[in-house]
Amino acid sequence: MIRVFKLKLKMYFLLLGVYVAVVLLSGLGFYLFAPQYMEFFSAISVFYCVTGLVYNYALDRCRYQPNKLVTTFMVARMVKFLLTIAFLVVGVKVFQWERAPFAIVLMCNYFLYMVLELHIFRRYSMWHSKRKSSRRNAKK
Repeated sequence: MIRVFKLKLKMYFLLLGVYVAVVLLSGLGFYLFAPQYMEFFSAISVFYCVTGLVYNYALDRCRYQPNKLVTTFMVARMVKFLLTIAFLVVGVKVFQWERAPFAIVLMCNYFLYMVLELHIFRRYSMWHSKRKSSRRNAKK
C-alpha cells in the first residue's frame, strides 16, 4: 500500500516537473520573441498546469479500468476545451486583456499541452496493453 502511494507521489512530482519545464521553456520563448505577451502569460501557465494535473489524476483513476480510459480521455479533453474558452472570455471581459494576443498565446499553450497530454495518454495505453498481454501469458 505504501509502495503504491510512493509510486503515485513520484509520478505526480514527475508530471509537475514536466509541466514546470514546459512553462519555463515556453515562457522563455515568449519573453525572448514576444515580451508584450508576458502580462498574462503566468495566468495561462498556472491554468494549464492545474488543468493538466487534474487531467492526469482523472486518467490515473481509470488505470485499472481500461474500458473507461478512452471515454475519460475524451471527456477530459472536452472539459479542458470548454474551460479554455471560459478562461478566454474571462480574460477578455474581466481583466480586459487584448483579445487577439491573449487568444493567440492561449491557443499556442493549448496545443503545446495537448501534445504533451497525448503523449501521456499514449504511455497509459501502452502500459495497459503490456499489462493485458502479461496477464494473458501468465494464464497460459
